[in-house]
Amino acid sequence: MFNLSIHRIVTFGMVVIITIAGIWSDTTPQSAQARPSLRTLTMEQTDMAAHAIGSEWHNQKSLPQVVDFGPLPQSQNVGGLDQWMSTQQPKSAPVAQPKAGVNGKNRALIIRVHFSNATQRLSNAQLQSNWLTPLNNHFKTISNGKNNGWDFDIYGPVNVNARSSYVLSNDQLWRDDDPATANDESADNSQRLVDDVVANAVEEDLEPLIEAADTIILLMDNASQNQLRGVNYRSREYDFPFPDVADDVNTVYIDEGGMTTDPTSLDTYMWGVLAHEMGHALQAYAGFGDHWKYGHPSNYRNKFELMDSNYPGHVSANLKTFTFASWLPNSHIIDVNNTSSTQKPSDMGYCLRAIEYDPAVFVTPQILRVRITGSVNYLISAHRPVNGDELQPIPDAGGILIERVVSSGMTQWEDLDKDGAVDTDETLDQKVVVRGLAAADAAANRNKLWPVGTTFNEATDGRIGANYTDGITIAVTSKPNDDTWCVKVNYGAAALQPDVGIYPWRQPPGETYETTDIWVDSPLNGYGIYRYGSWNDLSGMPVPRGNGDDPAIGSINRVYARVRNFGTANAVNVRVKFKVTDPLGVGVQNTNWALVGDGLTVTSAQFPALASIPPGGFVDVYKEWTPNPTLSAAQQAAGVFSFHSCLRVEIETVAGESILGNQDGESEQENIQNFEATQTRSPIFDHVFDIVNNQNANRIINIFQKNNLPEGWEIRINGGDSAIGVAPMTNVTVPVSVTATGASVIGSSFTVQFTAAEAKLLDNPDAAVRYHPTMTELGGYNFTVNVLADTQIACKAYKSGYF
Repeated sequence: MFNLSIHRIVTFGMVVIITIAGIWSDTTPQSAQARPSLRTLTMEQTDMAAHAIGSEWHNQKSLPQVVDFGPLPQSQNVGGLDQWMSTQQPKSAPVAQPKAGVNGKNRALIIRVHFSNATQRLSNAQLQSNWLTPLNNHFKTISNGKNNGWDFDIYGPVNVNARSSYVLSNDQLWRDDDPATANDESADNSQRLVDDVVANAVEEDLEPLIEAADTIILLMDNASQNQLRGVNYRSREYDFPFPDVADDVNTVYIDEGGMTTDPTSLDTYMWGVLAHEMGHALQAYAGFGDHWKYGHPSNYRNKFELMDSNYPGHVSANLKTFTFASWLPNSHIIDVNNTSSTQKPSDMGYCLRAIEYDPAVFVTPQILRVRITGSVNYLISAHRPVNGDELQPIPDAGGILIERVVSSGMTQWEDLDKDGAVDTDETLDQKVVVRGLAAADAAANRNKLWPVGTTFNEATDGRIGANYTDGITIAVTSKPNDDTWCVKVNYGAAALQPDVGIYPWRQPPGETYETTDIWVDSPLNGYGIYRYGSWNDLSGMPVPRGNGDDPAIGSINRVYARVRNFGTANAVNVRVKFKVTDPLGVGVQNTNWALVGDGLTVTSAQFPALASIPPGGFVDVYKEWTPNPTLSAAQQAAGVFSFHSCLRVEIETVAGESILGNQDGESEQENIQNFEATQTRSPIFDHVFDIVNNQNANRIINIFQKNNLPEGWEIRINGGDSAIGVAPMTNVTVPVSVTATGASVIGSSFTVQFTAAEAKLLDNPDAAVRYHPTMTELGGYNFTVNVLADTQIACKAYKSGYF
């Protein structure tokens, strides 16, 4: 669920509860299907299915019951078997962690694409020597040997039409923005190029190469430096229409570039562009959709970072503590906070060796992480143009880089529209702000490092958009040698502050549109017992999985929130509001929210622990909620039925607090996919959701999805076209269907997640190419597919004793 000023997407959630007994009574349109059957797997079948997921099973006394929807896939995989095995062999769940960056070696397929009217082409030998070898060497260097680059397969050339047939005019971004033609494949120049490549290739040669690839590169000849709009300088998923290839394949579009008087320089820049795009393929994001929000940590405004605008360059401090955390050992990161146990005496400092050097060679730390609260920290790192940062030289000869990092992102400046003009209706979030050496007016020069003798004051120096009350100063005190700078950090009174909030949605372990800190407890299966079980959150504490329970219509549910203090001082007199979309069951067609239950704010009067939450502590609070929407006959008959709604938690600002982004309800939300009354049944589920455009302009909304459905299950969205045109002030109805096949264990559940995104431009006037296209997430939702069997109760009368 989400709330946007420029665009709102209405999504009617769905639930697929698949059962095997009784007559189907769901009135939702669906295809005819043979009735599934229930059986218990044999010992041999269970062990074979366990082997298919890399495990084994030899306990003949405990065998799973499954629903048969159709023939098993060739792998003998049984859906949900891993879930069943985990219940049979209970063990402590691991602490949820953001995923580490990809190490080792990956496989990439380069498809040489020749336009009929282009002549500038590298030979395969030039491609290998000028691009691929330097690319692999670069990633080995910047990953400190953790990543060995790629094994490359090269296919082609594949001849396609003239370049002009795939180019959009300059007033269009990537593709036609006319909804009348947006759903026409001929209007999608990117997909059309993919289709033409496949049509002109030899299928039996190309298909196995695509199946083996982690990343696919369409390398196109180019007679000029102009970008092929809608195609190159970005990564995106496109459909390669082979029956045995997944629908979504990560594809990188790159031009070879045009003639120049300095081809060596061009090659360096162009393989730097490729390095940037391939870097996206290696990033393991903390949440689905974060490759748009955090893939460019400073929104393309940091020329000291490969994943912003340094082509080619190093991965800097933020990503070496985030999506590429495995590339730098923890021993080279110093953590300090405003406590006597971690603060050094005032006459001492911290010395940092330039981040470009291999930590295996020198023991000197390379990153200083200055924690303000659990939500905000400063990263301090030293930089100089060596070991790859001299290729496209970083803009300063050496010094200290200071970055302010907000875990949930911060709104920093207005977005640009497709023509590069300021879009006053929307701002973009960024995770990191470079606090550059201050100019006379205290504005930040992001391209200047902090030299010896300078002192950064967060309240006055290096300002970008706003000042902060973080309460620290950072002085660059000395330079023992050419590679090392020393700094001294001082905390002021403002650094000691509370920071109330909850974990936002799309975080591990689920990475879905629910937060681990909001859940529902239904009375239908008893308070404290949850239909979807439990898992551990980022702090290592067990929490109910997903929604916990489906809310029960007409019954007193409890809506819980885990209220945390991420700060360094007590949070006093915490006040919490629970809200729900009003009316229920319509997604976010509007921005109306109603207070849950009696409408009163939760305070220490109901939960005394809210009077003072210590640093690092939390309090579980709840409101009683009795949803009573008017239901249709079909919903009443269905029992557990789709009724997409949303809960959000807002926490009032407490005394002394200045970090507010993790408590305003914008990301502190919980999608509710389904409500409960009785039960429904079907192996095929057809449904629809609406995309609503409340702006007076044409929009192209891209729908991305990921799921953990069993092998062989099919999900189809909008007939296969995921780029959807929406005319001004109208809505488009998008059909979705899920079809179950094979066998799945009774009681297992699977998640399908949709994310809606729109094309945007990032702007860095200092970059070699000023504008960098990306996707910005608008919101999304997910639904759960449950595999259940009807409960059958038999009653038998008997006589006992005398009357």
